[in-house]
Amino acid sequence: MCEIVKNKKDVYISAHMLGMAIDFNVADLSTEEVYEAIRNNINAFEYPIRIESNSTTWAHCDCYQPNGSEARLIEFKG
Repeated sequence: MCEIVKNKKDVYISAHMLGMAIDFNVADLSTEEVYEAIRNNINAFEYPIRIESNSTTWAHCDCYQPNGSEARLIEFKG
């Protein structure tokens, strides 16, 4: 189990557990460069996207949409 999840003290349901998230790396691009490409092309995506803004070792994208939100892009700290 990932240490991030293992160290949680409260009930933890992530977008990963709901089949709505992915963590990935892109060869020759930093995480910030991946996020910048997403930001610059957000309207090309069919669904709203959340990105984990403080991640530096992988890119995290998910389609979890908070109730009442109509934002196309949400940045959150994981």
